[in-house]
Amino acid sequence: MVAFNFKEWFLLKEERGQGLQDYVKGGMVHLFHYTPHRQPEVELSPENFGKNPWSRREKQSATMQRIYFYIDLRDKESFFGGNTLYQAVVPASQIYDLATDPKELIARIRSNGFFDVDRLLSEVKKEGYKGVYYNNGMHLVAWFNPITVTRVEEDKVLQTHFAISKKGIEDEKAAEYEKRMKDWEAQGLKVR
Repeated sequence: MVAFNFKEWFLLKEERGQGLQDYVKGGMVHLFHYTPHRQPEVELSPENFGKNPWSRREKQSATMQRIYFYIDLRDKESFFGGNTLYQAVVPASQIYDLATDPKELIARIRSNGFFDVDRLLSEVKKEGYKGVYYNNGMHLVAWFNPITVTRVEEDKVLQTHFAISKKGIEDEKAAEYEKRMKDWEAQGLKVR
């Protein structure tokens, strides 16, 4: 069993936003995944969980296999720089919304402020869901089943779904960084 502090695994309910519904369009959710593949379509499998450098460390302490998807590309981590973007579109009803936690699964398994992430994901799967949405500062879906994804152009997706470009995201991140540095300097911290 791996126990995590509830507050560290994902944000408290009041900090998580409205949940999955913020990303539902016509009853469907767009899932985005970066991979070094270049084919037009790829089948992703949870069996590969832990085989890439990004999930290897997590695999050491987890038994529930999964595939991670962004649902907001503005959350993309920098180490996916040269990878290709793929997309799957799935019914929102197949994803459990942990941000709103309508079935109170967290309360069911939490013990003294801690909970077993694998047990939580297993409970979600037992409830019949194919994935779970959560917000740990990034809007993510952990998917439990094999899924076919289609290659898409990142800039087109950003403009269509998020009304922003790669350059716009870079500018936003640079502005956030500058603000953070100024805040720290105002607190008397030497950061540059």
